[in-house]
Amino acid sequence: MGVVFALFGLLLITGAVVGLVIWLSSRSRATPSGGPSLEVHFGDGQTQQVSLNPQRPLLIGRAPDNDLVINHHLVSRQHARIFFHGDGWFLEDLGSANGTFVNSRPVGQVSFGPGDVIEIGPARIGLGAPALVPVVQPTGVNEPAALGNAKPTAFHVAPSNAQPSGQFPTPGQQANQQMLGPFAVVRPLGAGGMSRVVLAQDTRRNNQLIALKLSDLRDDYLIQKFNQEGTLNLSHPHIAQVYEVGTFGPQLYIAMEFVEGSSLRRLLQGRPWSLDFALPVIGQVLEGLEYAHRHQIVHRDIKPENMMISPQHGVKLIDFGIAKLLSTVTRTRDGLILGTPLYMSYEQAKGMPVNTTSDLYAVSIVLYELLTARQPFESSSGNPLEVLQRHLTTTPPSPRQFNPAIPPAIEEAILRNLEKDYRHRFPSAAAFAQALGIGAGVALPSAFTSAVTRMILTLPQTGTPAPLVPPATPAKQYRLRVLSGPHNGQTILLDRSPLILGRNELNPTDQSISRQHVQIEQHAGVCTLADVSAHGTLVNNQPLARMTNCRLTPGTRIQIGQVILVCELAP
Repeated sequence: MGVVFALFGLLLITGAVVGLVIWLSSRSRATPSGGPSLEVHFGDGQTQQVSLNPQRPLLIGRAPDNDLVINHHLVSRQHARIFFHGDGWFLEDLGSANGTFVNSRPVGQVSFGPGDVIEIGPARIGLGAPALVPVVQPTGVNEPAALGNAKPTAFHVAPSNAQPSGQFPTPGQQANQQMLGPFAVVRPLGAGGMSRVVLAQDTRRNNQLIALKLSDLRDDYLIQKFNQEGTLNLSHPHIAQVYEVGTFGPQLYIAMEFVEGSSLRRLLQGRPWSLDFALPVIGQVLEGLEYAHRHQIVHRDIKPENMMISPQHGVKLIDFGIAKLLSTVTRTRDGLILGTPLYMSYEQAKGMPVNTTSDLYAVSIVLYELLTARQPFESSSGNPLEVLQRHLTTTPPSPRQFNPAIPPAIEEAILRNLEKDYRHRFPSAAAFAQALGIGAGVALPSAFTSAVTRMILTLPQTGTPAPLVPPATPAKQYRLRVLSGPHNGQTILLDRSPLILGRNELNPTDQSISRQHVQIEQHAGVCTLADVSAHGTLVNNQPLARMTNCRLTPGTRIQIGQVILVCELAP
C-alpha cells in the first residue's frame, strides 16, 4: 500500500515538473530573455510591463482576448497592434474609432523607439524602462506631414529647450518680425472671403496674444459690416471678445480674443457623434447666442468654422462679421450673398429680414450634421445656388433615418427649428436648449477636451514669421488630375479652402468612397489633405491616418477608393 502511495506521489511530482517545463518553454518562446518590453501607464495609477516578441505581433484593445487589454470606452475592441519588421518596431492602428497617437500625433502605421510615447485612450505606453515614458503635454499637429515615398517614420518628443506653447520671443528679438502698428505678427491663422487673420502680440498690453483680423475692403457696404463687428460690445464666456477696431492706412483691422483651440469643422470626422459629445457643444453655442440675442444681435453666419473649441474655455463663437443689430434698418444688395449657403436660413436664402430664429435654424443644421455626418440641404453638385433652392423648397429628411440612435425628442427639436416659417421655430436659444435636454452651464466632457487638445496646432517657436500683408509672392495654385474612374483625364482645381471631395464628386458608384472622404485646405501657399472617411486614403501608396494632414506637392499620388489622382501645379 505504501509503495502505491509512493508511486502515485512520484507521478504527481513528475507531472508537475513536466508541466512547469512546458510552461517555461512557452514563456521563453513568447518572451525572449532580455528582450524589449512596453511600460504601460493606464491613466488610473495602474502600470503594467508587457514583453515584446519579434516573432509575434502584440494586439491591443478593449476585448479580453487581446495581448494588452485597455478596458476603456475610448478604446476599440481591436484597437492597434505592435509588430517587428526589418530592424525596428512598428505601431499600426487597426481602424479604431478614436485613433492611435504617438507623441500626441494621430498615426496609421509608424515606426517607434525609446523616447516615443504611444497614447491609446487614457493609456500611455513607452518602449523600455519607465524612465523612457516621459510625461509630455499633448501638442497637437505642427507642420503637415509629407509622406513622400519613404517608409513611415517615427515622431519624436520635442527638444527640452523648446519654449512652451503660448510663449513667444519679445517683439524685437526676431529682427525681421513684421509690425502692424503696435501689433507684432507671429503667424497666419486663416483667411476668409473678406478678410484674413493673424496671430499677433499687443505691445501695449504686456505682449498679450490676440487674433488680428485684417481686410483691404473697398466696398462701402462691406466696410460698414466690418466696422460693425468691431463695435459689437459682447462679453460672454462663449463669445470671443472684440478689443478694438482701427486702420493701418487703407487697411482695416479688428483686434480680438485669441482662442487657442480647434474649429468645430476640424473636429468633424465624417461619421456621427455621440449625444454625449454633440449636445454639450451645442449647449454652449446656444448659451452664447442667448446672450447675443438678448442684446439684439444676430450672428447670421453660424457654421462649424465659426465655432472654436478651447480645451480650457469650451466653445467660443467667433466672426460676427456679418452680424446685424436688430434695431438697424435692413439693407440688401443685388448679387451679394451674406452667409454660408449650407447653413443659411430660409429667410436669408429668400433675401428676407433675419431674426434670432435664423441663428437657431443654422444651429439645428450643425447639430443635424454632428449626429448624422451629413447636411439636410446638401447638393450633389456643390452649387451654392442649388443649395439655396433646397432651403427654399425641400423638407429636410429625418435625421433618425441616418442615425436611429437619435432620440425622437431630439429629432423633433431639430426639425422644428428647420421650419420655413420662423414663427414655428423655438422662440429663443434657451427654449431650444431646454427641448434638447441641455441644462445651463453644461461642461464639455473631459474625453472630448482631450481630443481637442491633440488637434491644437503647435505655435512656432523659432524662425521669422513670413510677412502676411502684403504677400511677398503670389500663392501657388494646385489642382488634382484624375487618372482613373468616370472622370478620368479631368482636373479638379483646388480653388476653395476647405474643399471636400467624396463619392458624388469622384465616382457615385464606388461604395468604398465616403460621401465626405477627404478635406483639402490651403494656407499661405501650403496645400494639405486630411482623410475624414470611414474607408481610408492612400497617399503615395501609404495609408493616411484619419484626421491626419499630409502636404500635397506636385507629383503626390492619392488613391480614394478605386479613383487615383495626382497633384499638379495649375498653369
